[in-house]
Parts: sequence; C-alpha cells; structure tokens
Amino acid sequence: MTEAVLTVNRHEAHATAQSNLGYMYLNGEGVPQDYAEALRWSRLGAEQGNAIGQYNLGYIYSSGLGVPSNNVVSYMWFKIASENGMKAAVAEYQNIAELMEPEQVAEADRRAKVCIKS
Repeated sequence: MTEAVLTVNRHEAHATAQSNLGYMYLNGEGVPQDYAEALRWSRLGAEQGNAIGQYNLGYIYSSGLGVPSNNVVSYMWFKIASENGMKAAVAEYQNIAELMEPEQVAEADRRAKVCIKS
C-alpha cells in the first residue's frame, strides 16, 4: 500500500471510531450515558464524512438530547448521512420534513448541500 492510501484509511478509521464512541455515549453502551460526550464524538466523526456520526447528530437534534430540538439541523444531518450511504436516514429526514414548513425544508436542504460540498 502507498503512504497516501494508508493515511486515508487511518483517517477513515478514526472517524468511524469517533462516531461509534458517540453512539456508545448516546446509548450508555459500555460507558455512562452522556449526551454532551455523544454530541462531541459524533460531531468529530460526522465532520470527517462518517455517516454513523451524521446519523447520530440527526437523532440528537431531532430528540433534543442535550441540545434544543432543532428540525432544520436534524433534517440536515440525516440528509447528509443518507447521501453518504446511510439508508435508514432517508426515512428519518422524510419524517422530519412532515413537521416542517416548506421554507425550513429548503433551508435544511441548502445547509446539507453546503456541508456535502465542503
């Protein structure tokens, strides 16, 4: 393997580990349940393109776990997760869209596109 491939694989592994740790804190699996830590670790993975972390953030914001509930932000993260291959996220953002005004859906879609491009 080339050094570039090894570097990419190492970064993907870190993002997955961070997202999985976020999931563990979210659900209290092997660690005490801690929504602040779930948010922190999920965000680290999500911002590196990991769909698990992105899904976690969608769930955190839809449920208001340690943060104010925010349908626009939740929809955005679920949409991004779906674009990164998380099939379960499709139903999540579609369900949230039913609770939102059309302008909110448009804003969430705009935010998701900006995040996906960056």
